[in-house]
Amino acid sequence: MAASHLTEGAILQHGMVKPQPTLTAGEREIAIMVSAETGIAGRIQRGSVVDIYGTFQARDHGEACATRIVTEVEVLDIGELRSQESDAGGVTGVVPVTFRLDPQTALQLAYAEEFATKLRMALVSAADGGDPGDTQVCSGDFEGIFENASGGTGQGDQSDQRRTPHEG
Repeated sequence: MAASHLTEGAILQHGMVKPQPTLTAGEREIAIMVSAETGIAGRIQRGSVVDIYGTFQARDHGEACATRIVTEVEVLDIGELRSQESDAGGVTGVVPVTFRLDPQTALQLAYAEEFATKLRMALVSAADGGDPGDTQVCSGDFEGIFENASGGTGQGDQSDQRRTPHEG
């Protein structure tokens, strides 16, 4: 299969063709654009296993949330760095990343790519992914932190506080 557009009469060279996708019944191959800074950072490669997270702004009096969209999915391919204009008018570097998913998960990922403020990929240990934890953390989960920042004590009952993602 051609890796890019080939004009009639072009002489084929190494890298101009690639194997056809090896999808099994019911699978979908989907590529999403991920920020080069928050999603790739040079550590994730073809064959890596990742979790994909999306951050969503609060809407209609709801809470802002970070949600794990996909758990332990293999990266099939990572494309070339491209420039993309942001909603704010700036230009950012994005990379197309391709996955093989079931139809429902592909739909969820497409939704997240369109409506999430940012998508991030987290590299999963090749040895064992372990327990991925909660699927979502929302702004209400951090009330003690916000109270502390605004002058409150933030000293609520420790057993009630959820573990934040950076507490490892």
